[in-house]
Amino acid sequence: MNKKLLVLIVVVILIILCPIISEQLLRSNINKSDISGRYSFRFQDEYHLLELKPDGTYLHRYNGAADKNEVTNTDRWEFNYENGTPLLTFHRFLMYETGPKWDRVVAWRPGGDNKVLKKRGVYSAFLKRYPFKPLRIVLNEDSGYYFSKED
Repeated sequence: MNKKLLVLIVVVILIILCPIISEQLLRSNINKSDISGRYSFRFQDEYHLLELKPDGTYLHRYNGAADKNEVTNTDRWEFNYENGTPLLTFHRFLMYETGPKWDRVVAWRPGGDNKVLKKRGVYSAFLKRYPFKPLRIVLNEDSGYYFSKED
């Protein structure tokens, strides 16, 4: 009986710890060399393409549903870890959205605190790697908004 109880306790502890450990491993094994490449994000009829170049610059392209005109912006990106979380910081970044009654420039913030901007700003987003899925730049984890690496 004591042996069965011990096995049960060990199994319960492993079940509790596995998601915590795997989450930390998935976040901590991202290197700067893994980040360069093309990422895409599609929301309804809007399409964003983000190219992160090895020299630390980015090109962001947006095609909206309302006007179908492409909007681009470019500047530099940085990678670092903050409290164990891999973060990308984009300088002079614009996230452009359109809708049926409005056109606006929005700075996306992790957690959904989106601010309408009239100028470019600094934007930070965390990176996440899931097993058997491409690297993601997370815009809003709760809503499932993220850039997904294409290559």
